[in-house]
Amino acid sequence: MGIILKTGKILLAIFFLSFIFLLSGCQTTYDLLRADPAPQTKFLPREPKLREMEATFPFRKMWIEKTADWKNYTKIMILPVSTRNLFEQSWWNMFNEVNTINSAIEDHQYFAGYIESSFRDALKQDSSHKFKEVSTPGPGTVIFEMALVKFVPTKSLLTIIETVTGFFIPGVGLLSIFNSGEIVIEGKVTDAQTGRTLMLFADREKDRAAIINIAGLQWYKPSENNVDCWSEKFVEIMNTRKYKDVWIRCPVTIIDW
Repeated sequence: MGIILKTGKILLAIFFLSFIFLLSGCQTTYDLLRADPAPQTKFLPREPKLREMEATFPFRKMWIEKTADWKNYTKIMILPVSTRNLFEQSWWNMFNEVNTINSAIEDHQYFAGYIESSFRDALKQDSSHKFKEVSTPGPGTVIFEMALVKFVPTKSLLTIIETVTGFFIPGVGLLSIFNSGEIVIEGKVTDAQTGRTLMLFADREKDRAAIINIAGLQWYKPSENNVDCWSEKFVEIMNTRKYKDVWIRCPVTIIDW
């Protein structure tokens, strides 16, 4: 038992030192901890081609039509989130206690609705009010479409077990990093009258790394947090169309709610 405790303390020390390093080196943190971009689905057109973005940017792949006169667009029509291009799940992704309660179809329907609501709310709460939401296409209107490409719930039961065990055997809680959920989305913005493509984006996010992972004790909360971050940053990008000045939240934190 003494050897186990000693080993656990060493692992815990390494863990905290790693977090200090990650929190101090921001660019390095994003490069190491953000998920790699997912393969593009048929939801997005092959042309124009998505551009690979910096790890600090909210969407790992994006394209914006710079020649468009964005000042002419003042209204936005949001369509229901598509679930027609979902990736197949691996056995490890499917290994989750939530699957005994909800089916994958129910999870996808829930998150498609959550994504749509989050983006709607972000646009409504935007203080600049540059885009007014409408229900029908017309002059000065853009159509906003999104697709849920993949959703993997957090393995909360394993996280709870490892967190509790970590109080007795230091270092065991570190295993919760392997319980991370995952969510992948794609989006496109087009001119409502001409169908001209104005913006494309795609991103994949895993759970945020945290010393105290309260969000990870719930199946859906980490991915909900990722969606809310996306929607907030999407509005910022729509307002500015800038690449360099918009950063996603840091992928590591002390406490994640």
